[in-house]
Amino acid sequence: MATHHSTNYSLFIIHCSLFIISLSACTAPIDLNTANSEPVIVIYGCLSEDSVYQTVRVTMSSPYFEVEPNKPVSNAIVSIQSSDNQVFELIETNEKGLYRTRSPMAAVVGTTYHLSVQADITQSGSMKLYEATTTMQHTFIVDSINIDERTIMGFKHFMLNIYAQEELGPDYYCAYAIVNDSLTTATISRYTVFSDFGIDGQYLDGMPLMQFEDIESNMNKMP
Repeated sequence: MATHHSTNYSLFIIHCSLFIISLSACTAPIDLNTANSEPVIVIYGCLSEDSVYQTVRVTMSSPYFEVEPNKPVSNAIVSIQSSDNQVFELIETNEKGLYRTRSPMAAVVGTTYHLSVQADITQSGSMKLYEATTTMQHTFIVDSINIDERTIMGFKHFMLNIYAQEELGPDYYCAYAIVNDSLTTATISRYTVFSDFGIDGQYLDGMPLMQFEDIESNMNKMP
């Protein structure tokens, strides 16, 4: 039986890169220099309505084909201020680049939170300020979920389907999965992130949300 826990989150994501695309009546090949792009700061924060240590991760981007994780940014000054003027200071943990609140806190629905990060990413002795704002939304109520088995191009997969009423108005969702107490979506690239475009205000009657490969079964089918 599939179980689910619906927890409300609000995200801060700052990725300071800028792409400018000029469109004209003609076309021409464009070579993107993905290997040697100048590193930029990447800030990822997640607020939960649960009373937990809220965290913010500060790193520098890596080249597109780099397999190593982003380099952490240490010694940053990180704080979160709520719209009711509460200020929460975040301190760096033993894991470089990961900052957390000094004590557990719970984000409050309807409250706006402002993230402030000051970091010296060039090691020049001069701090630069990065900011983002988010508002805590109501919890998304899930009626139920189920898992069905599907065969895709001869390989067995399991599809996670969701049943829930999607509220009217623009919304964005982020989903991750835990199987046998292990996080299967350990990197943000494996999260399911989507908007409610096309489903706004509708009842999600078994909408496919995630897909998992049956590794053991499919290994026997590999040539």
